[in-house]
Amino acid sequence: MASFNVPIDYDALAAAILRQQVQTPVTTHAEGSKRPSAQRGAVPQRATSNSVSSVGSWADAVEEEEEVKAKGKEGVVDDASSSASVEMPAGRPSSSLGARVVFGGLSDGYEGVAVTKTPSQEPGYFRTVVRNANAVALRAKLESVIGHKIPKVAHESLALCTYTAGVMPISVVKGKDRVRTLAAVGDAALTMAVVVKEWSMGNTVESCQSARTRLTNNRYLCDIMKQHGYIDFITYAPGVDPLTTTGTATAFEAILGVLVLYRDQSCVNAFLRHVGLI
Repeated sequence: MASFNVPIDYDALAAAILRQQVQTPVTTHAEGSKRPSAQRGAVPQRATSNSVSSVGSWADAVEEEEEVKAKGKEGVVDDASSSASVEMPAGRPSSSLGARVVFGGLSDGYEGVAVTKTPSQEPGYFRTVVRNANAVALRAKLESVIGHKIPKVAHESLALCTYTAGVMPISVVKGKDRVRTLAAVGDAALTMAVVVKEWSMGNTVESCQSARTRLTNNRYLCDIMKQHGYIDFITYAPGVDPLTTTGTATAFEAILGVLVLYRDQSCVNAFLRHVGLI
């Protein structure tokens, strides 16, 4: 019989014994109670030495355990140790981009990366057309007269009233047609206000028609625009006389169209009382 002078690694031996116990299935009392009656009466057989030799001798098991420990030191994970707990990194995950992508595609910037957000530029159409100086001044004056705010949805239509046909910006889609449409609606609102006023005074139909013809005359509307300073908010082509062109009367009626479409008839009546038409 050969003698063994090799020192015993008790830690490796204990780990090998523990592994053998884990690999050997253990039957609990609950599992045993579920067996059939024929098997329940059978006497359990004690494991023979052959069962141990099937998985290797204790010396081989100790050597295997030492190899597992050596591989663990080198950073190699063995299948037998896959059941061990895994520690997750406490810090934020690093990215090759150096920044974290958030909702909207913008980065909030960390890991030393500074993100510069460029402010969005206001579209030139709204700055130069919708909010031109004449449109802003006209809107402020109308709001002081009618006592109500002009809604934002009406700002573009009101701005179109400040351009005559000869200076309508090319960036406005069908600008001339839209102004004529507003003027047609405004003319109907003016007729309604004049007729109702004449009817409330007990005048005849002929009197109402006469008042309508006189008050809706283009030359008379140009004088009204000049008298109350609204002509200063209208842009004309070079060489055009504001007091004789139909563009001034069209602008007046278009303003009434904006008031009746985006406010109501009461605001139209307030404006007409301000200029002395009713």
